[in-house]
Amino acid sequence: MEISIKLTDADKDIINDVIATGQFNSMSEVIRAGLDKLKHDLAMEKLKNKLQKAEKSPVTNNFEMDKFLNRIHHKMKEV
Repeated sequence: MEISIKLTDADKDIINDVIATGQFNSMSEVIRAGLDKLKHDLAMEKLKNKLQKAEKSPVTNNFEMDKFLNRIHHKMKEV
């Protein structure tokens, strides 16, 4: 799907600098990487909020840290 966006000259310079490093081949790749980073950051913020909420909740009996960490690791792979 094609989409049109307006970028500032400074944005274009950053994208071109990143492409010049050879890490990306096109503006589209740089934009997609930026969106992937944003998606990751949003997921991390959501996780942080859930953990903060959990810290304020009553203590849970029979909590198994290994199972918890495995679930978190699995969810992070999905992001």
